[in-house]
Amino acid sequence: MNDNRDELLYFSEKYDNAPFLYFNKDSFTSAEAVVEDFVTAVSATPKKKKRLGRALYGSFKVLLVFAILAVTAYTLIVGSKQEMGLDTYNLRMGNYGKNPTWLADGNSEEVNGIYAQLSQRGALETAYSIYELACQKLSLSKEYSVRARGNIDLMTADIVASGVSNREEHYYVLGEPSLDANQPREYSNQDINFCVDLYGGDIMTSIFQAMMMSGVRSYFDGETVYEQRSKSLLKNELGEYYAEWRTDYTELEKDFERGYADGDLREKTNFIVSPSTILPGSAKIERLLEDDVFVYNVSFKLDCSSTDFGSATYYEAEAIKRKMGNAESFQFSYMDITFSVYENGYMYFWATKQRYSLRMVLVEPLAFEIAAEMDKQEYLSYDPEECNVVNFVEG
Repeated sequence: MNDNRDELLYFSEKYDNAPFLYFNKDSFTSAEAVVEDFVTAVSATPKKKKRLGRALYGSFKVLLVFAILAVTAYTLIVGSKQEMGLDTYNLRMGNYGKNPTWLADGNSEEVNGIYAQLSQRGALETAYSIYELACQKLSLSKEYSVRARGNIDLMTADIVASGVSNREEHYYVLGEPSLDANQPREYSNQDINFCVDLYGGDIMTSIFQAMMMSGVRSYFDGETVYEQRSKSLLKNELGEYYAEWRTDYTELEKDFERGYADGDLREKTNFIVSPSTILPGSAKIERLLEDDVFVYNVSFKLDCSSTDFGSATYYEAEAIKRKMGNAESFQFSYMDITFSVYENGYMYFWATKQRYSLRMVLVEPLAFEIAAEMDKQEYLSYDPEECNVVNFVEG
């Protein structure tokens, strides 16, 4: 099964957007540091123009000096480039990825019925129906958890940086589960982000590493999202990174990453997945038999030609820009999704591949263009013993 899943995970390479072909020399000829020009139209005498020009030039030099000083100070604060390396974070442990046959509907065969209509309905509609059923199963689950690992490559004209993000998610429905996206629930999640490879000048690589080395966690009590940042990353005796957390936290609006109307079905992701946002001809479905149970590997590509409100990638783009900070002119190149479900409809594996570019403002007026290639894999568990919502507000 692993060979077949790998085939699905890298199915985008069969199209015209093979992920790592993007990171070649010719792809970044226009990606370079940008210092915004100061342009002013003035109607006055030549003498006044000359004085104004000198004043503007002097102001520009002052701003540039301040920018350089700010960058240097930032580097001194965060320290020079460090050797990090991978850790031992494990995705498929315990009941993560296992068939939840202990649930009331754990022995159902609903997906088999959907797949039987493949020839009549076509791959796109069939793939979406399987996705919709998997989302319904998530909404009707009293609790479930996720372990995820993401890999990202960032590149500018002079810097190549590779990082890793380890993520945990825990969800618990308050009351009787329903299909309503806004049903009362609490959750917590945690991201540990660190840099593994870095090439470039000392100052900028230190800044990039500081951007990529962080921990952030959230807790939602059903009304308010609380977010807390790390003060440092450490490794435990098992070689796994963990965060020392700050004592303060911020409060965010409820469901700030994506809002739903009452009665809507909550999706697995920030992306808007529907028959209209899946690119025609991209949907693929593979059925395998494992331990007398059918499993289905589904993959498709999303239309990411726009990140405007209402588009498939709007909420994901906003989430990335928020995490990066001071990011603008964001654009996706492609977005590929792969997931796996058991014949009972329970999703146990989820993976995404995406490529995007953005303009990052470091210190006004200093800015630079960043291209990013990112993939993420995750496994789900429906075991109550593995669902541990962390309320760090109460301690």
